[in-house]
Amino acid sequence: MSDSSNAACPSVTVVILDADGCRIAEGIEDLTAIVLWATLSDDPATWGELLDCFPRYQVPAVTEFPDSLPFRACSADDVLAAIGADTCWMALDLTSCRAFCGPGLEPPEQNVILAAECGPNGEQKSPLPIHLPPWWEQHESASAAIVFERRTTLIEIPMTNREFLYGDALISELAFSILRAIAAGRLAGHAAEGSSIRQVLYRLSVEIHRDWLMTSREELNGGKPRDLLHGAHRWSDSVVHGQQVRADSGFPVVAAPKDGRRYANAPMGREEMIVYFDLCRELLDAGWEWSLSEEITEAQIAAPQEIAAIRSRLNRFLAARRDDWLESPFEGGSAPRFII
Repeated sequence: MSDSSNAACPSVTVVILDADGCRIAEGIEDLTAIVLWATLSDDPATWGELLDCFPRYQVPAVTEFPDSLPFRACSADDVLAAIGADTCWMALDLTSCRAFCGPGLEPPEQNVILAAECGPNGEQKSPLPIHLPPWWEQHESASAAIVFERRTTLIEIPMTNREFLYGDALISELAFSILRAIAAGRLAGHAAEGSSIRQVLYRLSVEIHRDWLMTSREELNGGKPRDLLHGAHRWSDSVVHGQQVRADSGFPVVAAPKDGRRYANAPMGREEMIVYFDLCRELLDAGWEWSLSEEITEAQIAAPQEIAAIRSRLNRFLAARRDDWLESPFEGGSAPRFII
């Protein structure tokens, strides 16, 4: 870990910009300012979201509650007057994903775990992870005027459509594929193949899972579900690692706020990708189990008057299994929904 001290600026003027306007606080202690900067790791889009992220990076030396920090609403002219006469300032533009530091303030690295405190023997304590998303710009030794200039590059955020990946489309497609395999007699022929039913179901699960991920979908404008799984693994994994380091150091585990403006479609990390893989296999296993226990036959599926009812029942069963699985903690760990 690196030292978090910024001796040149014992206090900092901090400006926060979002869609609702400007906020400013003067005389903020340098470590508190760095904690505010660290919250950008979670890609907050509003002042309220930044406050919600604050506990995930707070350290013992920063005792303020986030909503007690001395920020006040102000105009752009107020901001320019304050930081134009100062060198120790930072401005966090949550709308255009930009972070600015004045000439007197040295910004943290974009990917680093700082030590907020040192013990009596010089040991580094209180990890403070900072991992800015790759679509955030960092401007050092900035002039006051640049804060209100338009961003010149596009904000390219990889999007993950979780409503699609975890929702009705997944349930409906897996149920349809399971029943289609039964209708084609692919379960009934396992004895003739010399394979056990377990082996046949495994091969079918691999096939259906692959087809789900690799088939173009109209809901995704011709894209494939697999495309949604690979957005910004390095950044997301770094954020998760930083929080794990804090937990290993005795800090409470605080989940990222799930009602954030960018939360629902935030890029998927490696850990969530593994969870999603496990969910698909769990649902396929459950679908086969249900079909066998209900003794669903080729003849039933072939009957127009029965297939709709069978598919509807399987959809409901898989949806309930999905919801239960997402809320059930892994052994010795957290529930999948918490991990996500």
